[in-house]
Amino acid sequence: MIVRWKKGAIPENGFGVVSWCFDGDTVRLRGMPGAEVVRLWGMDAPERGQRGSRLAGAALWEMVGRRRVQVVPVCRDRYGRLVARLVTMGGEDVGKAMVFAGWARWYKFYAPAALDYARAERAARKAGRGVWGMPGATFAPWSWRAKYSRHGAPRR
Repeated sequence: MIVRWKKGAIPENGFGVVSWCFDGDTVRLRGMPGAEVVRLWGMDAPERGQRGSRLAGAALWEMVGRRRVQVVPVCRDRYGRLVARLVTMGGEDVGKAMVFAGWARWYKFYAPAALDYARAERAARKAGRGVWGMPGATFAPWSWRAKYSRHGAPRR
């Protein structure tokens, strides 16, 4: 049986296979139903052109690429993407794992009650993991977007 969702509808919890990582916080998921673009809830990874962005995408792919994950939908964003928590089959919250590894920041504006993400970010900063171990200034992804939104991010 093929299930079709109304455009903009939020599906129930389900499972899917990650078929593509656009960057460190957005994936394409197959099987829930069809192909769905999912933005990970509670975290924000470096933007294209920002220090560590490619490494963050590679870290996310290493963690979930071509693997089955549980999807816990939260809402839809203004671009129509599903915003959800992804959980590995081993029970690990993918967003929190990315923050703990230092490849993303806790997105406290949208997830202020996610104090486990805050603790994960503090631990990553203290240990110098991921972008926190890179030399130079580290910009918050939301600040980077605000700075380059009118002119576009610099291309490499």
